Amino acid sequence: GMGDVLTFIEKAGKTFDEQRVKELEKKVRTASFNLDDFLYQ
Repeated sequence: GMGDVLTFIEKAGKTFDEQRVKELEKKVRTASFNLDDFLYQ
């Protein structure tokens, strides 16, 4: 669910570029997160 995605993003913040993670989190919160964004990272 959405909570799982946000948890993933929080964990990703420890390994992925922080700015990229913030962009992804913003997209998720505005419901524009899609599979392309997920695969891109």
